Amino acid sequence: MKEVCTVLAILSIITTTVLYCYKIWTRKIQPTLSTWITFQTGVVLSLVTFLLASDWNFKSNFLNTIDVLATSAIVITMIPRGTRKTHFRPFEKWYLVGAAFIVAYGFITGDAWHSNLFAQGLITLGYIPTIITMVTEKRNTESFATWGMTEFTCLIALYPVWTSGDVLAIVYLFRGIFMISLLLVLMAYYELRSRRNPVHQTTV
Repeated sequence: MKEVCTVLAILSIITTTVLYCYKIWTRKIQPTLSTWITFQTGVVLSLVTFLLASDWNFKSNFLNTIDVLATSAIVITMIPRGTRKTHFRPFEKWYLVGAAFIVAYGFITGDAWHSNLFAQGLITLGYIPTIITMVTEKRNTESFATWGMTEFTCLIALYPVWTSGDVLAIVYLFRGIFMISLLLVLMAYYELRSRRNPVHQTTV
């Protein structure tokens, strides 16, 4: 059962990533490159600190590993076909500064375990611009298909990650479930709001 859930979660991430990259390649969407670079920084930092803290145990936190591959694929796809502008907004600059501080902390103290927890906090902060955008514009600006599939992946991965007993892997998963659930709730709220008030646009 554990192996089945792991395979299904990996296949779900691959499917979601391929569809997202396809939309970028066909220019159906044009996400901001700087945003994905900062997000990729967070998941890479999380994986590196996790591996250092767990004696390179890729298996227990496979979700973080596949997330790194997925974000890398998206960034690579965006370079020739997506939004090429890499102008970092103030939040993204501070995000990268925060990542640099975590790296410095890890090198100075050798405390990879707490460095990983700091990385989880950094990834959590990465959702703030998206949330602020929806609240400010008072409409759903995100894709239900993309975020719904991502949530589905996390729920499938719940069993193998939980049974692994690895605290950091569990924190990574539950952080994802909580933040994605919050996004989906906001998206649903503004979707319903827009149906009552057709002035607001929606995103599928």
